[in-house]
Amino acid sequence: MSAVVLISVLSLTGCDGGRDGSLSSLPSLEEAKEEVLTTQREIAGFVPPGSVAGVEQDQTGPLLSCRKPDTYSWYGRLTITYRGELDIQAILADVYNAFSQKDGYSARERPFLDGAPRIQIRGAGGETYFVGENPDRTALEVSSYSRCFVLPEGAWPGDTL
Repeated sequence: MSAVVLISVLSLTGCDGGRDGSLSSLPSLEEAKEEVLTTQREIAGFVPPGSVAGVEQDQTGPLLSCRKPDTYSWYGRLTITYRGELDIQAILADVYNAFSQKDGYSARERPFLDGAPRIQIRGAGGETYFVGENPDRTALEVSSYSRCFVLPEGAWPGDTL
């Protein structure tokens, strides 16, 4: 992970506890992770099936510290490799429109430093998704950070789960 991405990650994994503000109302690691995996698959559904050459979805990823002490976020990525040319702007617009109208979600444009389009989706629990084309313009990537949770017994900060 590059320093720029790491700095971005550290600023994104904030949470104030569960929906009622307490640690006891936080999701489990499994619940937070499944929520991310499900939403990633939903986003992948915006790519026309005939254009999909392959899909890779991380099943494991690092645990990152959240702002609230003793809470962590799971990081995962989904990559949709496509064949031929795709209208990425149209796909991102469709994803943006769908999630900005979906209860509990917000969406905003967050272009890459080189100006390439990218959107950020944020869920009510603080889960965050960045959706944009990879640097070589061959795949759409969804980088995701789960809601914060308390580490399961036996897990350590920095583990990959």
